[in-house]
Formats: sequence, structure tokens, C-alpha cells
Amino acid sequence: MPSKPAEKTAADTDTSQNPEIQETAPAMPECAKKSRILKYLRALVATTLLCVAPGCINPEKPKKPVSADSTATLPKHPEIDKNKILIPTSTDPRYEKFKDIYVWHPEYIGDLKYIVIYFHGFDREESWGKKIIRFIKRKGPAPPRWTLKDYWERQELESQFRISGLPALFIVPTSARDGSEPKVIDIKNFLEYIQLKTGINTADKYIILIAHSGGGSTVPHWLDDPRVKVVVMSDALYGTESHFRRMVKEKLDSQLIMISTPATRGKHAALLDPLGALNLEKLPKLATNNPQNTCSSDAGQCQENPQDKAFFEACRAKAIHWKGPWDHTGGNGIVYKKEAFPQVLRYIGQCP
Repeated sequence: MPSKPAEKTAADTDTSQNPEIQETAPAMPECAKKSRILKYLRALVATTLLCVAPGCINPEKPKKPVSADSTATLPKHPEIDKNKILIPTSTDPRYEKFKDIYVWHPEYIGDLKYIVIYFHGFDREESWGKKIIRFIKRKGPAPPRWTLKDYWERQELESQFRISGLPALFIVPTSARDGSEPKVIDIKNFLEYIQLKTGINTADKYIILIAHSGGGSTVPHWLDDPRVKVVVMSDALYGTESHFRRMVKEKLDSQLIMISTPATRGKHAALLDPLGALNLEKLPKLATNNPQNTCSSDAGQCQENPQDKAFFEACRAKAIHWKGPWDHTGGNGIVYKKEAFPQVLRYIGQCP
């Protein structure tokens, strides 16, 4: 009879004290291994058969809800490329009469509503008398006459247009620098050329004409175009009174704004007072926070604010005499102070 195995003591079962004693798990039978593999295979097949919906294996990311307003938003157009701001003198026989032209527009959404054309002032060539005096006084040669680039940069026109916030295509053509130089008088051909160069439709926009000093001599040639809605003459009245008198009396859907300096108040008043022009020392601003169409339709709110009442009164006026505090030119000049143009363009954009 086999003898009983000796009973294990605590020391025998304590593996920490008897590191040589290793308790290992019993080996799994081969049949059990095969049954477990079959179990995994069955689960995989069942998952594959049940997952028939698209996106089950590679689920798609949940899409963000699309608001109704976002679908109606028109594409944003970037600011005109710096390299395309200057349109050089054309070599095309149809447009060769147009010299250098500066064009610019801000970044915008939708369509540009306006075209703003600015005619710069005169820069006459120095007379022989002044040249002789300059020679006697040893002042050296006369400074070169300004080019279009000088007007664009020294008058900081791009900056002034940007400050106004008006959604417009701004155009500054080479204007006559004195009475002997040609004027840009063919408005239809000129805007056709701009459209060709910029790709922007010029036929469906309101036109705002701005002139300073001698640039005003070009404006009368453009007044008959039905797209011209507002004319701003910044101390630019030189013998063209009859044209503007006819504009105020006959062109019903337009407005004439003349900016005078202290030195030229008299001749502007002589033209504008008989036409019933509104005399202002400052352009009124739209004071309410509502959009212009809401404010103009909600007469009660607009009438409650005296500043808004003055604003809409100015919008309805056929002619405005703006008695500005500026000088004709120099450091306090109308153009160089960078106040008049941004203010008047902002006012035009807010009028209903």
C-alpha cells in the first residue's frame, strides 16, 4: 500500500519564502483551444452580416446643422489686387485716349452698388514770368508737375475711400491738369473700358462724381448720363454754373453737393441760394442704430431723434451747400485733411 504523501507545511506553501516552488496553471487541452477560436470566428461573421447600414464600419462624422441664412450669403470678393490698381495707358486704338487710371474697391459680399469717379485738380505748368523770377532768386528749377501717381499717393485716396466704408468701385482717371489738356468726356466708352479691364459690370451701378478744383471742368460732360445720381464739387466751381443750375432744375432723381471754403462762399451762395439749396456747416449723421431701411420706414422713431430728422431732410434736398472749414489746398486743404470725402461718401451710402 502506498504511503500517504507528507502534509505540506506553511513554509512549503509560502512562495515568498520558497521561490523554487512555482505554481503554474494547468495546460489547456487542444479541444478547448479550438472551441474558443470557433467562438471568435462566429462572433466576427455575425457582426459582419448584421452591419449592413452605410457607414457602419467607417461611420461618418455628424454634419453641423445648416442655418437658413448661411445658404443665402453671397460669396465674398477680396479687395482688388495691389498689382491691378493701376490700369496703364491703353494700346488699344478704341481706348488709346484714356491715360493711366487708378481703380480700387474694398472687400465686399454681393454686388458693388456704386461707382465713384474722382477728377483731381489742375497742376499748371509754371509760367515764363515765374521761371524768370525763380532764376533771378536762384531757387533752382521748377518742381515737376504732378502725375496721376502723385495725386493717388499724396492725397492718400485709397485710404480715404477705405475709411468711407462705401461698397463702390472707385476710379481715378488722369484728368486735365490745365485747360490745354484733354478731358475724359466720353462716359460710355470710358466705363466700357473699365469693365473690360476689371471684369466688373459698370452698367448697373449708380455713379457718384467727385471733383476738386480744376477737375470740376470735366463734370458737366457727364451730367446727362442717367446713372449719375450724386455730384460732389469740392471747391471746384469755375464758370460752369449754368450746367449745375440745369441739373438741379431738370434732373429729378439727383443731388448736387457743393463744398465751399471761406474764400469761395460768395460765388457758391450766388448759385445755390436761388435754387433753394440746404445750407449746412456739417453733414448730419444717422444717429439711430437701426438699419437705414428700418429707420426710414419707421417714421416715428426717426422723428423722435432731431439728428435723424436733419439727416433725412438732407437726403431729400436737391442741392446742398456745405460750408466747410477747410482751405482750397495745403495742410488744411479739403482733400488733404482726409475728412470731407469720407464723410460725404458715408452720408451718400446711408441715404435711402
